[in-house]
Amino acid sequence: MLETKARREERLTVQSRVVVGIVLGGCSYDLLVYCLRHNYLAGGFWVLLLISCCFGLVVYHLKAATPLGASLGALITLQLLSFTGMENASLWGQCLHSGMVPELVLFLLVLIATRFGKHKKDRLGIAEDKIGRKAGQIAANLGPSILAVFLFLFILKAVHEYSSQAAALSAIPLLAALAEATADTLSSELGQVLRTEPRMITSFKQVPAGTDGAISFAGTLAGSLGALLVVLAGTWAFGLNLFSAVIALASAVFGLLLDSLLGATLERQGWLNNDAVNFLSGIATLVVASLLTWLEIGHILIV
Repeated sequence: MLETKARREERLTVQSRVVVGIVLGGCSYDLLVYCLRHNYLAGGFWVLLLISCCFGLVVYHLKAATPLGASLGALITLQLLSFTGMENASLWGQCLHSGMVPELVLFLLVLIATRFGKHKKDRLGIAEDKIGRKAGQIAANLGPSILAVFLFLFILKAVHEYSSQAAALSAIPLLAALAEATADTLSSELGQVLRTEPRMITSFKQVPAGTDGAISFAGTLAGSLGALLVVLAGTWAFGLNLFSAVIALASAVFGLLLDSLLGATLERQGWLNNDAVNFLSGIATLVVASLLTWLEIGHILIV
C-alpha cells in the first residue's frame, strides 16, 4: 500500500523528535552522572551555567533560533564548557580552552551565511523561517557534539596517565563534529545564492537551487573554508598540532559529502528528513574522526 502524504509527513516529523530526544537524553546523562561523579555542580559550574544561558538568550534575541532551539543550544554549550575545559584551573581558562570557542565561530559563521543573500532566498522560497532554527535543526547539527563529549571523556581517561600529548588528541572528534555542522550549513546557505550551477552529487546533472543532494563548487568551497576556520579555532583552544587539525578537517569534509549523498538518495526518496540526514552525517563524521584519532594515539603510545 502506498504511503499517504499525511502519514509520510508525520513519519518525518517523528524523526526530528527522535533526534531531539536523543540529544536531550545525552545532555541529561552528562549532567546527572558526570557532574555528580566529579562534583562539578559546585563553585564555577553555576557560572558556566549562567554563561550558557546568556548565550542562549543572545541566540534567541538575534532570532537565530526558536525559544526551544535556543534553550537546547544553551544546554549543549553547557556540556562543552563543563567537560571539555575541565583540565584548566581557572574559570577564564576553562572558557578559552573548551569546545565553546569553535562553537562560537560556528555560530557566527552560520548567522552570517543564513542572512547572506536573504532577498534572493526569499524570492526562491528557500529562506529560513523568520523565527530561526527549530530545536530539531539545532539537535541535528550540534547533537553529535554531545556524543563527542562522551568520547572526549572516555579517551581522556584512557590515555591521560600514559601521555599528555595523546590526551590532547581526545578533542579531535568533537572538533570534527562542529566543523562538519559548519560546513554543511554554509555550503547549503551560500551555495543557494552564489552564482554557480548546483548539480546532483549522484549524477552531476544540473538541478534547481535548494534541491536535496545538490552540490556546487562555490558552496562546497565555502563550507570547507568555514570548517577550516572552526578547526583553526579549536586547534588553538585545545592546543592541537597541525596533523590533528588535518584529521578534524578531513573528517568534516567527508561528513559534508556524505550529507549530500544521503540527501540525494534517502531524503529525496522520502525515507529521511533533513534533520535525520544532518544528524547521521554528524555521527559518521564522529566515527571517522574517532578511528583516525585512535590510530594517532596508538602511534604516539607505541613510539
